[in-house]
Amino acid sequence: MSVSLGGDSVTAILRRFNRVQSNAYPSNTSSIRRYTFRIASFFGYRWCFPGRSFDSELWKQNKLQLGSKVRLGMADRIVARHVLRGMTSGQVTDMLGEPPATDYFSEWDLVYWLGPERGFLSIDSEWLVVKLDQNDVVADFRIVRD
Repeated sequence: MSVSLGGDSVTAILRRFNRVQSNAYPSNTSSIRRYTFRIASFFGYRWCFPGRSFDSELWKQNKLQLGSKVRLGMADRIVARHVLRGMTSGQVTDMLGEPPATDYFSEWDLVYWLGPERGFLSIDSEWLVVKLDQNDVVADFRIVRD
């Protein structure tokens, strides 16, 4: 079925419109979409899984290295994934080592120094603190600054 509009049929007008429409975007639109998706996926992954994967030996080696951000990255991942939830104090100390003696954060049961705080001026330190319940099981944990 063809309707005539001043010498042009509707189908001819639609074909012309589709040709103009298809030339409105560059031919590499699909590659732009692919790269946009990859970038969004990367940042989405980094947002959902911050820090770095945990390595017990590396954690224990980097106890007091001032310039190292290794423990900070691992602690970010531990907190984000709730790794310590439900562990006993023995399991935590097997994983993280014995906590050093400190006068900081006396209301918490286990306190681990992570390193100088992140940021431009690192005046304070960041710590991983763990609170145990009456059954010696992790009840709460977080990263705090002194």
